[in-house]
Amino acid sequence: MYPNATTAKSMLDLTMGVEYTVAGTLYKEMKLKPNILREFTTEKNFEAEKVELLDNFVSDSDYLILEDLNGSRCNVVFESKNSEKNRLMTSQLVTGIIAGLYGQIDSSGTFIAKDIVFNDPPPQRSITVPQKDAYLAVISGVCVGHPKYDVVATQMAFDFINGLAGSGAFVNDVAAKISRVIIAGNGVIAAEDEGKRFDVRGSLRPKELSSIAGHMKSFDGLVEQLVNTVDVDVMPGPNDPSNVTIPQQPIHPFMLQRSSPFSTCRLVTNPHLIQENGLDVFVTSGQTVAEIEKYSTYSSRLEVMKNLLQWGHYAPSAPDTMRCYPFKDTDPFIMKHTPHIMICGNCPKFETTLVTVKETKSRLVCVPEFVSCPTIVLINLKTLDCVPINFSTENVV
Repeated sequence: MYPNATTAKSMLDLTMGVEYTVAGTLYKEMKLKPNILREFTTEKNFEAEKVELLDNFVSDSDYLILEDLNGSRCNVVFESKNSEKNRLMTSQLVTGIIAGLYGQIDSSGTFIAKDIVFNDPPPQRSITVPQKDAYLAVISGVCVGHPKYDVVATQMAFDFINGLAGSGAFVNDVAAKISRVIIAGNGVIAAEDEGKRFDVRGSLRPKELSSIAGHMKSFDGLVEQLVNTVDVDVMPGPNDPSNVTIPQQPIHPFMLQRSSPFSTCRLVTNPHLIQENGLDVFVTSGQTVAEIEKYSTYSSRLEVMKNLLQWGHYAPSAPDTMRCYPFKDTDPFIMKHTPHIMICGNCPKFETTLVTVKETKSRLVCVPEFVSCPTIVLINLKTLDCVPINFSTENVV
């Protein structure tokens, strides 16, 4: 790709005036990134309080560092420190990305990058196209207990999946062809006015435990309606009773006593990777995508998902900016196969696109948080077409 460049095995081997290709892991140094030590070192914690209120932690003082396999590090600048390209690349790249750089080192020891490349997409399993249409239904962010929780809209959505929402040709045709329902996290949420949810040990306060137990009972009744007629995968989300670190472990069956005994009810992890109708389907309840959104300047979560495919990693920023279980020998978030369908739950709005890279084709879907935008998403497993179904009751008299 760069015939005149020398491949460097270590950042320590670089000399001025020679063009190199180097590979390693990117790290982004960010002034505004939350830091627990800042609470104890900043006078009166004013700065720490301001940082905690931010929705995005990108600043003009951010810079990139490349670390090679030997642990050697070097600052990275694209073209020049004050160039528009450097500002753009620094704001959009995040910690944990594996990348290759082409450029040369300057007198200050900074690598001046002219180009950046990522791994080719991992192979995609060949599929046998089913003869008949089959649909995957996805809903996220039901949020039982939320002040905006709409009982009528929620029941309408669940009735639609069960084929009870009318007698139209579309309703009857689609409902009968739903092969699986995925509930992508945040089935419940504690009321906003109940104060801090956790004590100093990180455990839920007694008041919160009582509140969530009641919400889970109501959510259990909703899930029970579905498992009577269709296979259902229930994923935990950031508000559900599960561990904080990813991958989140399945919600305990005790929390869903009415629905969990059904063989059609599967309590699964977050993120969740399944094969449905011969397709690889990756689903996240949203944390892995939302975290990258906080540390970059992408315009939407769909843009983040496109880049995750390009980077070949589902959660590159873990464990730097996202709590993650400490895996020693393997990284379960590396893409071994490019998914045919990639779904992110609890998004601000519905978005979708079909991404084709070389020999791979993937349908990316952002499923909105139901409590804010009462919508479920149907994905045709034969054609990869995607359609949102809205159940808003705002104009209902």
